[in-house]
Amino acid sequence: MGTRKKGLDFAKHISEIIAKSTGFENHMKKVKIIGGGDGTCQAELKVEADHVNPYNGLHGGYIVTLVDMVTTYALMSKPVSSGASPWTLM
Repeated sequence: MGTRKKGLDFAKHISEIIAKSTGFENHMKKVKIIGGGDGTCQAELKVEADHVNPYNGLHGGYIVTLVDMVTTYALMSKPVSSGASPWTLM
């Protein structure tokens, strides 16, 4: 599911994936993908009331979700050769 798209083309591609999602990725619908490619992904989020914890800070679960999803999109921007994994566990 990798893509060689970069910049605005990459942002549009990922935004379309998010818009079509019906599962967990729905949590990303308020995140704006602004660029990426070659193993990177840049995103913006305007923190709103449904993103904060009781202390009015960005909820830790949402932070982890952002890190998980944006790094996955970054990995998707750098296709690997057939049979190879983009992840290395240490």
